[in-house]
Formats: sequence, C-alpha cells, structure tokens
Amino acid sequence: MMNIGPEFGAAIIPILITLAFYAFIIYVLVSLLKFMRQKNQHDRDRNEKLDRLIQYLENQDQNRKIDRDT
Repeated sequence: MMNIGPEFGAAIIPILITLAFYAFIIYVLVSLLKFMRQKNQHDRDRNEKLDRLIQYLENQDQNRKIDRDT
C-alpha cells in the first residue's frame, strides 16, 4: 500500500486554494456577463417605452395646437 506522507497533504492545500480561487473568478465573470446581458435588455425596453412616451406627448402637443387654431 502506498504511504501518502504529510508532504502530499501540505502540497494539496495550496493547489485546492488556487483552484477554489479560479472557480470563484469564473463564477463572478459568468454572473457579471449574465447581469450585463439582462441589463442591456432592460435598457432596450426602457428606451422603447421612452420613445413611445415621447411620440405620445408630441401627438398630444400637436392635437392641442390644432384645437387652438380652430
């Protein structure tokens, strides 16, 4: 049977810490990408709604001008 000494245990801990650190970094990057994708979609939706609101207000303003003229 193979005897795994304390040297192996001492060497494995830094490797596990390094792997955990890289896993955390990858998780953060993936989460950030998902957040930014969702944020872009929400921004597009908001801009679309603002465009519709601007058009509505411009139409209201034009209708008021027409009503005043007649």
